[in-house]
Amino acid sequence: KAFKFEGDGSGKMTAEEIPGDLADRASEMRAALVEMVAETDDELMEAFFEEGDLSREQLL
Repeated sequence: KAFKFEGDGSGKMTAEEIPGDLADRASEMRAALVEMVAETDDELMEAFFEEGDLSREQLL
């Protein structure tokens, strides 16, 4: 998801689909983030190698 913030300083945001021209870059950045999180803990690293990804709960 992409989060779009209102330009009026209210802090309000809306969730939208990631624009097509940014989808590949968003996927690359997510993969890099998941790998960095996995490197912080042996159990997470093991899960990452076994599953190829981490769950939302593991990322939080």
